[in-house]
Amino acid sequence: MDTHKEKLEKVVTEPIPQEKVREEKAELHEVAKKAAKAEKKSGSVEKDELDDVEKIPKGQAQKEIKDAVQHVKKDEKRNSVRIGKS
Repeated sequence: MDTHKEKLEKVVTEPIPQEKVREEKAELHEVAKKAAKAEKKSGSVEKDELDDVEKIPKGQAQKEIKDAVQHVKKDEKRNSVRIGKS
């Protein structure tokens, strides 16, 4: 293993000044803060599963539900009459 290390070039590293590290951290922190604020203002970034659903007034929805219930009750009556006749 020592021979392998000897074959590799020696890399000279320069230490990064602490001031530069602090500046970069502060810049990243600011960008993250702005992104979080923008997400709060615009709502969720992910698509809501109800985005494509047609929106109707509450009264219309209640009427449609009532009509559907009446339709189901009529069908149940028809089916029970047929079963009783058999």
